[in-house]
Amino acid sequence: MRKIPYPTIALAVLLAGCAGPGPRGSSPPPATQAQIEKEMQVLQQSFFTDPCMEKLRARATELKPGDAQLGIRALYAVEYAPNTQRRDGLAYRLHVLERERVAYLYVSDGTAGSYRIHGPLPLWACLRAQMP
Repeated sequence: MRKIPYPTIALAVLLAGCAGPGPRGSSPPPATQAQIEKEMQVLQQSFFTDPCMEKLRARATELKPGDAQLGIRALYAVEYAPNTQRRDGLAYRLHVLERERVAYLYVSDGTAGSYRIHGPLPLWACLRAQMP
């Protein structure tokens, strides 16, 4: 019987772990109207308070005017009016794409329609733990 060296086993275990979760729960469910409403409700309540969402926002980069993602059509949007959850005077709008529920955060300070866009934010990584 041939012995497999320990480093080979360790590498195989490491690679299997990096593959992420199995098929169950790894992808968002179909975007039915009921599912969209659930997601919007969770995002309205927890986008600025959930630690997982905070990490996503912290890692999101600001996009520049020529970036390709700026023209992608959103599945739905969630708006956060100024001074509601953040109390910083800025208005926020989260544009969520159907594919993998990736989102882009539009931030406006209210001056002549100007805004900054941050993303992509892979929301499903945080949403799946919060969905009822």
